[in-house]
Amino acid sequence: MRYRRGHMSLSSSDIIQQIEFARAVWRQDRQNRIPLTLPYQLARKYPEYLFAWPWAWLFPAHQTCFHPHTRLEVRYRMHETHVQRAVKEARRKLGISVLPHELRHGYATHCMERGVSPRAIQMAMGHSSLETTMGYLHGESLSVQSPLEALSAGMKPAKSLEHLPNWQAGSARASHE
Repeated sequence: MRYRRGHMSLSSSDIIQQIEFARAVWRQDRQNRIPLTLPYQLARKYPEYLFAWPWAWLFPAHQTCFHPHTRLEVRYRMHETHVQRAVKEARRKLGISVLPHELRHGYATHCMERGVSPRAIQMAMGHSSLETTMGYLHGESLSVQSPLEALSAGMKPAKSLEHLPNWQAGSARASHE
């Protein structure tokens, strides 16, 4: 992980290292016949997914446990308290103020700024309502850039209304008055 004053970033080697760790845990669990936990009824519909790498957690729990309904030994994802503790420790070391929930807002906003559709962000964040997702998006990611912002950024200004046909220019002029 790299640190630059006020900013923390992951390198690709950090992500690759985590993927390799998760794959090692998955291989060990597969060898020991410890299934993955799957959402809803997928385990019944697709029993082969219980040991499939694409369904494995990127951040697996450190210990296995017994599923409350099936009583089978399974491995869940890392519990959110571990993530909260890690963020707390990192912010203390870096001298910044951030909460895990704020990272969700940042993730949604950055996705939107990169052009990801709100519906795709909703799916990625696991929201059942698009309204919930829209609450995570910050205003600047939803705003339309004004011509003055384009000028200050050194971009070519938009053409005047004269290039529009008369019927469009008239309605555009009326809306600006």
